[in-house]
Amino acid sequence: PDYSTVFSAQLTKFGPGGGSSPHWHRYNHAFYFLTGTGQLLLGEDFRETEPGTFVTIPAATVHGLTNTGSDDLVFLVIYDPPHVATD
Repeated sequence: PDYSTVFSAQLTKFGPGGGSSPHWHRYNHAFYFLTGTGQLLLGEDFRETEPGTFVTIPAATVHGLTNTGSDDLVFLVIYDPPHVATD
């Protein structure tokens, strides 16, 4: 996929058993995992995550994430193009 040189990021945390159900977006993004363990659905494949795992998620790719551990799953979500906060 084509990625730009402009991005934004947010810190996200899922408690034990928490996560997000399968979904997709019109933009590219990536996850960088800081703490905890999880299982990531990426397209039709599942991938185990741990601290230091980096995953790119191209636009329109179905993905979901579940915290499979007993600690918080903390990760950066990196958006390309950047998200702009609006009030």
